[in-house]
Formats: sequence, C-alpha cells, structure tokens
Amino acid sequence: AGWYDKPKAEFDEDGRTVPSGALWLLKGDAVDRATASWHLGWDPAIAASKANIQPPLLARGLADPYAAVRYLAERSLRKFSAYKDIEYDFVRPARMQADAVQTVLAIGQAPENAPLEPLEDALIERLLRERDNSVRVIRE
Repeated sequence: AGWYDKPKAEFDEDGRTVPSGALWLLKGDAVDRATASWHLGWDPAIAASKANIQPPLLARGLADPYAAVRYLAERSLRKFSAYKDIEYDFVRPARMQADAVQTVLAIGQAPENAPLEPLEDALIERLLRERDNSVRVIRE
C-alpha cells in the first residue's frame, strides 16, 4: 500500500481466516482453481507447508466442472506418496468423479496422511456452494 500509495486491501472473514490457496481452489473462478491446483503441487509449496492440507483440497478439484482443473488437481495430488496409485481419469465428466473424491478423502483419514489442521467440512462445503462458476475461455 505504501509503495504504490494505495489504500490497504480490505479482507472479509474468509480472507482473514482461510488460506488463500484453499479459497482459490474452492471458491474461485476456473482460472483461480486451475492456478491453485497447480501451485498446491509445486514442490517448494509442498516443502514449505508440512501441514498436509493440500490433498483434501485437491480431492475437490478432482470433481471440478473444468477438465483442465481436474487434470491439474490430479497431477498435484500425485506428488503426495499416499495418492500416487489412485485410479482416476480426468476426462470423465465431473458428475462421475464422486468416487475418486471419496477415495482420496478416505486415504486422507489415515493418521499418517491426515492434515495437521484440516479445514472443517462445513466450511469446505460452503465455499464450494459460493464458487464462481462463470464460464471462462482462456486463449493462448
């Protein structure tokens, strides 16, 4: 704010309490979700986190309406050893991905895979309901 002589950004309650990557992946538009899906599997981000919060979030990306987001969520999820061998095909329609989501969430229940500070299911479901489902076309 000082560098550019702009007012400080105002954050709502979610912006103050929920990790940005989780907000982008669960609530953002398709571009936000794709970007977050890629970054949650970025090696430096994984190394810095140590909280194992990424897999339950990426599980929701497996059922995203956009195939590109599903692809990136799967790719990032496979960076975690417990999820390397899950059966998944990102080309299948989002409505057919509930089984993959449940498989990943079940694997995440094991003590060695569980997030240190998981987001509450009610919060995740609310953010998904608030997701920006605007149609996005990205041209290269």
